[in-house]
Amino acid sequence: MNRELPSKIIAAGILAIIMGCFLHIVEQKNIQMGREAFLAKEAARYDKDFNLSAHPGITLIPVVIVSLFLCGILFAAYELIAFAVLKVLEKINADPI
Repeated sequence: MNRELPSKIIAAGILAIIMGCFLHIVEQKNIQMGREAFLAKEAARYDKDFNLSAHPGITLIPVVIVSLFLCGILFAAYELIAFAVLKVLEKINADPI
């Protein structure tokens, strides 16, 4: 078995837990807002973000560049967590001499 596989699985699990906690917090804030306030916020967000006639200068290129940048940051975080977990697992499983 690949010695890095358990650390990769654990790192993916850690990132999934962090994302789940974030989504839970956002959902709780939306629930506390109430129906009318939530719908008003979403309508304002739609008008601001998805009305392309209000933003004629937006093209696909900046969106792609920012998306690639954010994907790189997430991948680096994943690899950093996997590396840290691998080192911890190696220390735990090290045979005493």
